[in-house]
Amino acid sequence: MKTIYFRLFAIIVAVIFFATPFCVAQVQYVVTDLGTLGGTSSSAYGINNSGQVVGGATTSSSDTYYPYHAFLWQNGSGMQDLGALGGSFSSSCAYGINDRGEVVGSGFFSTSHAFLYSGGVMSDLNTLFTVGSGSSAYGINKFGEVVGRSYLWTGNNCYSQAFLYSGGVIERWNKYLYTGFYNESKAHGINDRGEVVGCLPTTYTYLAVLCSGGVMSCIGQGVAYGINNSGQVVGTTGTSGHAFLYSGNGPMQDLGTLGGVYMYSSASGINNSGQVVGYAYTSGDTKRAFLYSGSGPMQDLNTLIAPSSGWTLGTANAINDRGQIVGAGKNPAGKTHAFLLTPVGKCQAYQVQAPMCTPIQRLAKWDGINWVPVMPGDLSSGNIHVLVHGWGPGLRTFADDGGKIWNANDPKTGNDTNKDLAGILKNSAIAIKSVAPGDIVVAFNWLDMSATVRSSSDPLSLTEARQSRLKTDEATGDLVNALKSAGISAGVFNGKLQIIGISHGARVSALATENLYKNGKSGSIIVDQLTLADSPEGVTGIVGANNQLADVLGGIKVGRDASSTFVDNYYSHFGESYFTDDDDVVNVRLNPKPSLSIGDKHIYPINWYEGASKNTTTLGLAWSPLEGDIYKNLSSNYEQDWQNPDGSFDDSREYTLRDKDAGLSPVEKWLHLDMSTLLTQGLVTAIPSGMHLTEHSPAYWHSSFVKSIDDMAIEFTYQFLNAGDGDQLTVWIDDQMRFVITGSLAGIDAYTTDIDISDLGAGYHILSVALNNYGDINASVDVTNFTMVSVPEPSSLLLLCVIVMTVLSRRKSVRA
Repeated sequence: MKTIYFRLFAIIVAVIFFATPFCVAQVQYVVTDLGTLGGTSSSAYGINNSGQVVGGATTSSSDTYYPYHAFLWQNGSGMQDLGALGGSFSSSCAYGINDRGEVVGSGFFSTSHAFLYSGGVMSDLNTLFTVGSGSSAYGINKFGEVVGRSYLWTGNNCYSQAFLYSGGVIERWNKYLYTGFYNESKAHGINDRGEVVGCLPTTYTYLAVLCSGGVMSCIGQGVAYGINNSGQVVGTTGTSGHAFLYSGNGPMQDLGTLGGVYMYSSASGINNSGQVVGYAYTSGDTKRAFLYSGSGPMQDLNTLIAPSSGWTLGTANAINDRGQIVGAGKNPAGKTHAFLLTPVGKCQAYQVQAPMCTPIQRLAKWDGINWVPVMPGDLSSGNIHVLVHGWGPGLRTFADDGGKIWNANDPKTGNDTNKDLAGILKNSAIAIKSVAPGDIVVAFNWLDMSATVRSSSDPLSLTEARQSRLKTDEATGDLVNALKSAGISAGVFNGKLQIIGISHGARVSALATENLYKNGKSGSIIVDQLTLADSPEGVTGIVGANNQLADVLGGIKVGRDASSTFVDNYYSHFGESYFTDDDDVVNVRLNPKPSLSIGDKHIYPINWYEGASKNTTTLGLAWSPLEGDIYKNLSSNYEQDWQNPDGSFDDSREYTLRDKDAGLSPVEKWLHLDMSTLLTQGLVTAIPSGMHLTEHSPAYWHSSFVKSIDDMAIEFTYQFLNAGDGDQLTVWIDDQMRFVITGSLAGIDAYTTDIDISDLGAGYHILSVALNNYGDINASVDVTNFTMVSVPEPSSLLLLCVIVMTVLSRRKSVRA
C-alpha cells in the first residue's frame, strides 16, 4: 500500500515562542561520549569539518597512560585504534587532523617519533637530530604540510627544534632565522596559507611567534598554539598567564579567566569564525573548558550543556567550522573520557513570526486587466488554473508587505516596478485566457516566504535558495487551505483543476496535489493536471535546495484518465526528467539559447509554455486535460529541436519538439536510519523507531546520524496525536532549520516527508526535533521511521540501466 508523502509544513497561526523558565533554554551544546579503546580514559585533541575526531586513549583496563594509542573517531564506526609505529614506540597519541582525514601525532617516550596517518598507513616522519632523539607532530593543513618539534636530550637538558614536514621531507621550520636562547623552538599550528605559529625561548620566558611568507614575527610574550585561515592566533600569554587572541593588528587581546585563585587560562584552538576554545580555572580552583565567541567574557562550557548530562568538561582542545568542540572531561561515571560538543543553540532559541495574512488572501483571480481578490466559494466550479511562482530574490520589499500584494507598485515608494506578482504571473494568465477565455486563472502568492534576500540592495546568493526550499512546505499548507476555502473541496468542487508550479513553486504545487489526493481516501480531490517548470534538482544540491520531487510524485496517482493526475514536466537548467511506474509523466527537455543568463534559462520553461500556448494548437495548454484529449497519446520524453534537417540553427523552430530516449533515471536506495539519542529535554519518550514528544514546556530530542557522500535526503514520518493552534514541530540539522509544520494543519493523520541533505558534507551530523506551543499545552507528536535516501555512483552505465528497470516501481513497493 502506498504511503502518502504529505509534506504540509506550515505556520498559519500567529505565534511567538517564548522559552519558559526551564533549563532547556540555557542549553547550547549536546555532549557525545567518544569512549575509549578498551581502557578507562581518553582525550580528544583535534577535529575536522566532517566531524572526525582524533586523540589518545588507553587500550586496557589500566588507568595508566600505557598502553595508550592514537585514535580516530567518527560516528557510525566509533573509535578506531590507529596503533603505533612499533618497536620501542609502543604508545601513540594523535593531535591533529585535516579535512582529508590525514592524522598527525607522536608517541610519549623521549625517543618516540612524529607520525602521519594517511590511507590506513602510519608513517614515521623521523626527527631532525641523530639517534636517540624524538619528535612530535601537532598540526596539519589541507595540503598535508605538518608542523611539530624535534627534541634531543643531552644530560638534563632538552633541546627542541620546530620542524615543517612537506613533500616527504622534514626540515627545520626556522632554519634561516635566528631562534634565540639555546637555538630552541616549537611549532604548534599551521593554517591552509602555510602560516605557522609556535614559540621561541628567551632567557626567562617564551615568545609567541607567527611565521608568514617566510617572515617571522614576535606577537608577544607567551606560547601560540593555534591559527585559523584568517591568520588569527591563540595561545597563552607569558605576562598574565591568560588565554590570548591575536588578530594581526595591535597587541594580544587578553581573554581573561573564569576566576579562581590561580587566575590562569590557556587557549588551544580557533576556527575560521574566530571562536576560541581552551581551559581556565574557576573560582573553585577547578579546571573548566571555555568558549570565547568574539565578544564578552569567556564562557564556561559546563554552563552551556544540560545539567542532566552528568558531564564535567575539563579541557577544550579544538573547534571546527561547524562549531563542534572536542576535549576531555569527567563523564557521568566519573571517568576521564574524550567528548564531542555539537551546537544546538539556534534550535532552542528559535522564535516564530506571525503570518501576515489568511490563506485565501494569498489567492487572486485574473479579470483580464488586474488581479482581484478570491472570495469563499469562488472556485467551486469550472476549469481552474492555479499559478504558483518560485523563488523571488530581490523582491524583499514586496515580500515584507505580506501575501496580499497584487499590484505592480512598490509598497514603500509607490513606483510602478512591474516586478512583483502582478508582473511575474500576468503573462501566464494572459496566455491561458487567450486559449481558454472561459477558464478561471488564479495565482498563489508565497512571496514573503520565497523572497529570502532582505532588500533589493542585498547581494543575491544561491545559498539563499535553501531558505526558499525550506518554506515550500509551509507554503503548501497555505495553498491547500486557500483552495479549500475558495471552493475546491470534496463534495463542493465539480470542475477541473490544473496547478502550475515554477522552480520551488513546483514543489509547492506537487505537494498540494499530493495532499488534495490523500491517497484516494474520503475527502480527496483529484488534481487533473500538475505542470512543473524547471523544478530545482541535482546541481542545486550544493546548497540544499533540491525539490526532491521524485518521491512526491510517488504519493500522487499519476496517469492519463479521469481518476488520475496528468503530469507534464518542462525543464531547462536545474530540472530533470521524472518517471513513474507506467512512464505516464510527460518530460520536455528545453534547450534555451546559450546567450541567456542562468536565471533566464531557469525561467525559460514557463516562458516557453506561455508562447507555445498562444502560438500553437498542439503544445502548452493544448495538452491539458482541461481543454481536450491530446494528452492521452503523448510520449514520455520530448526535446526541443532548434535544428533544420541539414543541421543549421533555425530560430523559428522554438516550438518544435522531437521524441527522445528516456535516458537514465537516478537510482535511489532507502536504508533505515538508526538515530542515536544524545539528549532529550522536556517530555520526550522513546517509542518503536522514534520518539514521542509532548508539549508541556518546549520538548527537544537531539540525535545524530552519519551521512555518506551518496546520501541525498532523509525521510521520516510524523503524526500529531493531539494538535491545535500553535503546536509546531521543527526539525534541525547541525542547528539549521530544515523542516517546520503546524499541528492544526497536519491534523491527526500520519505523513511521510523528506529533508534535502545533499548540501551536507559526509560525516557526523546532529539532528534535532523540537515541539513548541504558544497556546494550549496539549500537543503531542510521534516522529518515527527515519530513512536515508541515497543515489550511489554506478559502476557502469550497463549496471545503471539494469537497476533503473528494477526500481521503477520502488515508490509502491518500498513503503508500507
